[in-house]
Amino acid sequence: MKVDNTFDKTELKESLSTAYELPLQSITFFPEGEDSYGYVVASETGEKYFAKASTSVPSSRLQVAALLRHQCNISGIVAPLETLEGTLSVPWQNFRVSLFSFIEGKSRWDLWKVGKDFTDAELSQTAALLATIHGCTDAVASNNLTVATYDLPLRKELHR
Repeated sequence: MKVDNTFDKTELKESLSTAYELPLQSITFFPEGEDSYGYVVASETGEKYFAKASTSVPSSRLQVAALLRHQCNISGIVAPLETLEGTLSVPWQNFRVSLFSFIEGKSRWDLWKVGKDFTDAELSQTAALLATIHGCTDAVASNNLTVATYDLPLRKELHR
């Protein structure tokens, strides 16, 4: 979201500190994204995290990211950190909040906003990462994750 939510960030910071057993010191709104609220969270020891508060990210997406990162050993995947209870998010008001390691840098979207793009080498690295992800589909599918199925009653009309 581009505009911050009105809930108490102090209580959110304390909730995250408890759930992840981290000495969190500050929480700052990060005005990016379309369907969630983002926050940069800093610890007393200087580590930075990204907290994502969402009502629309299903837990299966978080599970897939964690499986790809840890089971398939794909370091290019950004997966949510586990809480002390082993969950990938915590409830907060009507949101689920996940905590990630913070990654410094500019996204492709940031570059596009100023008329730039990834270099050819960065695009090649991205393509290689996607190929690696596709090579792990059997490992992820074997964890009984939900798969979207679509009932297309007008399929014949679409094909015509």
